[in-house]
Amino acid sequence: MNYTTKYITTTLLSCALSMSVLAAENPFISAYQTSDTPNLEIQQERISGIQSFSFKSFDGEVVNGQIGYPNAKQDKYPVLIALHAMGRSFPRWWNAEINGRPTITKSNEITTIANEKGFAVIAADARFHGSRKSKELPLSKIITDLRAGDRAAYDKMITNTVKDYKLLLNWIAEQPQFEGMPVYTVGYSMGAQMALLLSAADDRISNVVSIVPPNVETTNAIVSPAKAAPFLQGKDVLLITANKDEYSTDSEFANLFDAISSNSKIRVVHDSGHILPAEYTEVLDFWYSKQLNVQNTHN
Repeated sequence: MNYTTKYITTTLLSCALSMSVLAAENPFISAYQTSDTPNLEIQQERISGIQSFSFKSFDGEVVNGQIGYPNAKQDKYPVLIALHAMGRSFPRWWNAEINGRPTITKSNEITTIANEKGFAVIAADARFHGSRKSKELPLSKIITDLRAGDRAAYDKMITNTVKDYKLLLNWIAEQPQFEGMPVYTVGYSMGAQMALLLSAADDRISNVVSIVPPNVETTNAIVSPAKAAPFLQGKDVLLITANKDEYSTDSEFANLFDAISSNSKIRVVHDSGHILPAEYTEVLDFWYSKQLNVQNTHN
């Protein structure tokens, strides 16, 4: 792989998990516990392999999203759950631009890579985003309050969105086309935060890619990536970071990586800000190929 960024540091560590971590009760499982399986209303789109869906979540809120299958038909598909950044929406995982505005996170390229590897990609709108915007509580108000030190609305948005995805996981587990197949997560920024939380909360997820997750200074542990990190044992973790990120320092990223309790983890560091260089997605081509090869070997 060729990279044109100033430098990239990749670290692969094997860590011996302490008995205290293994024995500790995982608060994310109980915090995000869901038992219901939603009834998805699925509509086949005109584009081949694309299905839109909606379902009612645990509190009656409607969740909207999309499933994108590979062009090549398969009996069964591994699943990639994709979580978007703040201010974005699920269509960004499929579109290089929307209404003339480019997808600067390059999330659409991740979907292309995943589909080429045989994944079905599933994404939904976070609360207060995209099709779920609220006039009563606009996202701009949530962000303003967050910057002023009031985290209540932001934390609730995060926790309830993760619960939405937990319900979606329950549905995935019952679909014959996904039966017995691995489930991965990927997220950018806010989505990277939620990917770590969701992965800590659900053993059905075996692999997580977290791209520039924000550092979260909060007493509310169940929204903190750093607090989730010790509960990622047994999962393959790729942490992609930037050394000039506006929302997390390089040392904070390093501390997060050190806290991840997995014996299969890699950290990639880009010489950039929060918006990574366009070619950062190259590592995902390698990552998904490698992980699926390992999975197939184990099977």
